[in-house]
Amino acid sequence: MNQMSDASQNDQAIERQCADLLNRLLSESVRNQTNLEGMLQNLAAAFARTNDTANSFCNTFRNVSVLLVNQMLDAFQNHQTIERQNADLLNRTLSESEGKFQNLSSAFARCNETSNSLCNTLRDLSESRCPRGWKVHNQKCYIFSTDQRNWDDAKQGCECSNSHLIIINAPEQQNFIIKTVKDNKENYWIGLTDRAEEGKWKWVDGSTASFLKWQTGQPDNYEDNENCATISANTKEQKFGWNDDNCGKSHPFICEKLPQSHIAAADFEEFCS
Repeated sequence: MNQMSDASQNDQAIERQCADLLNRLLSESVRNQTNLEGMLQNLAAAFARTNDTANSFCNTFRNVSVLLVNQMLDAFQNHQTIERQNADLLNRTLSESEGKFQNLSSAFARCNETSNSLCNTLRDLSESRCPRGWKVHNQKCYIFSTDQRNWDDAKQGCECSNSHLIIINAPEQQNFIIKTVKDNKENYWIGLTDRAEEGKWKWVDGSTASFLKWQTGQPDNYEDNENCATISANTKEQKFGWNDDNCGKSHPFICEKLPQSHIAAADFEEFCS
């Protein structure tokens, strides 16, 4: 009987212990659930704050991006405006420079025309001092005689008028003589002779003839007595040239001298050439 009573008491004690343990577990579960709910609430609040921060950051980034894009657009438009202004300025400058260059070119052309006119006037003045009846060519005076003399008398006649028998040193001078005498059927004495040494033709100033314009087959020293030169047209070919002739024959002659000028050609030709 006593044993049964003890066993019953033990069972009751165990049941109470189990009940206490169960109550503690339930109480702990409730506390844990409460803590978990708090943690979840805190986590939800933290997530909400993080989301707000992210949204704020995104909004700020969008605003900054829009601001930067607008600033870039403004800068690009300003750059385009400056480029257009620079282009307009460059075009105006080029246009003005072109106008100034054209004006300068026109002024230079007028100056050149004035210079040429002045040079021609100076040349006329330098050539216009030839005596009456003398022809002017390349700043020298020429007279074509109408009387006929032998070569020595012709030479003396030129010297009496402060000139000399013509010395021909260039094709232009030869052409001027031909143009002047081409309508005459005359032989004109020129200042060329080989009296000093046969075959060595020299001008009256002692210079050796370098420019030569002999007719075909000339000089031939016909009968060993032709030592003075004339200019005339070849009777067969009708081409003007030089011919050696007997110095004692009478022919018209050509005298040459420098003009009596107050203005020397050397004083201005270096500026007019």
